[in-house]
Amino acid sequence: MLHERLPSRRPRLRQRLRGRQARRRERRRGRAHHHRGDRPRRGTLPQDHPNYVDPNGAVNVESLQKDYDFFDEQGLLESTVTVEDIVDSSFTEAAVAELGEFTG
Repeated sequence: MLHERLPSRRPRLRQRLRGRQARRRERRRGRAHHHRGDRPRRGTLPQDHPNYVDPNGAVNVESLQKDYDFFDEQGLLESTVTVEDIVDSSFTEAAVAELGEFTG
């Protein structure tokens, strides 16, 4: 290795070379790090799991109510409304009535 051949009076240069060689090894192994604009390679970030979407377009009102309660407790809401006022399921109900329920 190159850093092993350098004289011992240049420890800072040896450290820099070791760092470069380690970064090259990491790139070869597919592990990206964020150094000087390096972008992560595909497959190096943890996989996000897509959220569930009902195939018939139904909205999970209970989940929205939990979210609303959380934001309300944090004092982040400026006005008070109910989740039932926000969600209008008439469109999805009409679509399911006309097209039929999705069975998968």
